Amino acid sequence: MLKLLLRYLNKKVTLFEAKNTNHLCKIIMEYIGEPTRYELKEMLATPGKDIMSLSIKQGVSDEEILRKRFKKLDAMLKNIVPDNCIDFIHQVL
Repeated sequence: MLKLLLRYLNKKVTLFEAKNTNHLCKIIMEYIGEPTRYELKEMLATPGKDIMSLSIKQGVSDEEILRKRFKKLDAMLKNIVPDNCIDFIHQVL
């Protein structure tokens, strides 16, 4: 849905096109934000996933991480897309 929306808005953005799993994680975090400690623990516990290069910044709380979530994405869509549509995209992602 996000890709269709961005195309409709004539945004030249290729979402989530990556060379490997680590690169994909970095791209996703660019748009969505870094994972909380709980999310990181869950991701690292998933068998067969090679995302050990992810880490939590020292001194940053989960609440702070969640406040910054979707910062880049929101800036791209702000004043263009209705708030309820942005909220839906947040929930899906």
